[in-house]
Amino acid sequence: MGHGDRAMSGDPAGRGGGFRTLVATRLRALRPLGAVDLGLVAIALLMRSTDQTVLFFHLIFVLLAIGAFSWPLRGFILRVGFWVALTTAEVVGAVRSGATQPDELIEIPLLCTILLTVFVIARRRALAQERLGALERQLAEDRFRALVQHSSDIVALLDPAGRARYVSPAVERVLGYAPGALAHTSPFALVHPDDAPRLADRFAAALAAPGPHAATECRVRHRDGSWCHVEIIGNNLLADPAVAGFVVTVRDITERKAAAERLAHQAFHDPLTGLPNRALLLDRLGHALDRGGREGTAVALLLLDLDGFKHVNDSLGHAAGDRLLVAFARRLPDGYLRRGDTLARLGGDEFVILMEGVRDLAEVTRLAERLSASPALWAPYALDGREVVIRASIGVAMSRAGESEAADLLRDADTALYRAKAAGKGDYAVFDPAMNAAAMARLELESALRHAIAHDELTVAYQPLVSLADGRIRRVEALARWTHPEHGRVAPATFILLAEETGLIRPLGRRVLAEACRRAAAWRGMHGEQAPVVCVNLSAREFADPALVAGVAAALRDAGLAPAGLELEITEGVLMGDAPGTLATLQALKALGVGLAVDDFGTGYSSLAYLKRFPVDTLKVDRAFVAGLGTSDEDAAIIAAIVGLADALGLATVAEGAETAEQASGLRELGCTLAQGYHFARPLGAADLDALLAAGPLPLPGAAGAVRRGPTTGALLQRREGRACGPARPTLQGTPIGRIGGRP
Repeated sequence: MGHGDRAMSGDPAGRGGGFRTLVATRLRALRPLGAVDLGLVAIALLMRSTDQTVLFFHLIFVLLAIGAFSWPLRGFILRVGFWVALTTAEVVGAVRSGATQPDELIEIPLLCTILLTVFVIARRRALAQERLGALERQLAEDRFRALVQHSSDIVALLDPAGRARYVSPAVERVLGYAPGALAHTSPFALVHPDDAPRLADRFAAALAAPGPHAATECRVRHRDGSWCHVEIIGNNLLADPAVAGFVVTVRDITERKAAAERLAHQAFHDPLTGLPNRALLLDRLGHALDRGGREGTAVALLLLDLDGFKHVNDSLGHAAGDRLLVAFARRLPDGYLRRGDTLARLGGDEFVILMEGVRDLAEVTRLAERLSASPALWAPYALDGREVVIRASIGVAMSRAGESEAADLLRDADTALYRAKAAGKGDYAVFDPAMNAAAMARLELESALRHAIAHDELTVAYQPLVSLADGRIRRVEALARWTHPEHGRVAPATFILLAEETGLIRPLGRRVLAEACRRAAAWRGMHGEQAPVVCVNLSAREFADPALVAGVAAALRDAGLAPAGLELEITEGVLMGDAPGTLATLQALKALGVGLAVDDFGTGYSSLAYLKRFPVDTLKVDRAFVAGLGTSDEDAAIIAAIVGLADALGLATVAEGAETAEQASGLRELGCTLAQGYHFARPLGAADLDALLAAGPLPLPGAAGAVRRGPTTGALLQRREGRACGPARPTLQGTPIGRIGGRP
């Protein structure tokens, strides 16, 4: 290992240690010569001897001292000759002249010896320091050369003309060129044409200012033809005689730039589809609005929301839902977007199309119509061996004069999308400024509803379910009611739908359930076994709540109500959503001992197989069929079929919407167990219902002539042979069974 290697490895002996050792060795060799020489001088001074032998030997040691301390050889010979001639001449002359005694002559060579010794020692030390400095400089140069040659960065030395006088070996690893291939050439020839003028200006400015300069970035051509991103730091050392050049350090930052670009892409693009995300969309939208203001054109947004996507996620899983989103994102641009349009994903199942340079609304609506009606876009998607068909609702918004906020335009598109979904989905709606007022009103209503739920400002009304056999109130349906402090009574259809959409239905439902259970327990205490069962509706969100069963059990426990005093109503659509999960939830509720009813039966997607498996107790006939009694033989036949089906399965039937005596009588004739509607009573407060319960059974309409007898209805009534109520078993002959699943 050489000096440079020992220096790089941290070996202390490598930092000039060899030269110091050499110097120390030579100085130690000088010490005995000097001691002998000085010893002879001292003896001669003490003895003052004229013995020529002593003088002779003294001269010999003088010559030895000269030989030991002076170099090179030529200097040694000159000194020996000079001092021998001088000493001989001095001694001979002194003796002949008799001016000096022979014993005094020894003082002259002694003095010469002392002076010579001092001179030689001083000279030797000076030469030693020079050698030591030279060696240290050599070691520093070797160390610097090793650092430069093994550096990961390229180090180049340029002359004022920009030609390379030296290029470190790192250039071969970074750019693929041999160091010698770039000698005496201009590195600027390798710079990207777009970056070369800027770099040349920076170099010219750096030549006029000595010292280091700020880093700059550019692209440099690799030997394989690709472009590398590099960072260049220059240091003007033209005035330094040891360098006399412009030092350039070049660092490869290609990977760093690629990592930064990946991070930037991730920050502004959706990781699933690779489309621009909300942040990038808003940035582009802001610039588009600025350009549109200058050019006198408009900007349009089409906000797309996939209808039924949640069902795909819930049924096939989120992985399948992600694949559906990716497939849709790939289909959408083909043949639909103009050059310059932006397709972005906001999140979830929402996509946005940004159109710039729009001249009129018709241009935008044409695209919305094409998207809505495109067979290719809405062709089935293959997911896990299944074909999935989806549609999308589209909200359209176009910028107006003076509108420069991107967030406002996106809000308008969202408002239009909400209107499109409310109108039936699968279509588009164009934003109208009047929609803002409706959106603000909805927002205020949501806030007020949230406050009403939190402060227990909602009330519960109860509508009786009357037995068609004896007129007694056997059940009551608990219905939420809300009186707004400013707007008065809010229609249940309005705030219940709002609660469903915002998720407020769960806390609202918990409060209604708790209050209904408390009231039912009070009726049990007042009327005993004759107290009505309280019926409470469960929404889709409530039924999907994992804490539903525990919540029902807690409400019963807190109210002190026996489970048989509560019946839960679930719509047919909710029951058919997830059969395995639905069955497990129903079985858990049934294990508590509560009753279960299928609400709005006949309007959804009925399956007799599922109905047989589900542990339900009651079928509630939708009011749409009841409304046709007396005028529609088909509705009467459907009700008769539902009653017969319920009777065959051992289930009770409840007919909703009995508004007239004719309808109530017809339901009684068709064998319905219970009926509810304005004919018997409107929803009542707890006190009013107490009074109604205390009054006893309600009057029932007569059976004769209550239902207009069409062919099917007449046949059904004739088969009953006078049985006006009870568990009738109508024959299904002439009744289209397919109609049970829903109206044609």
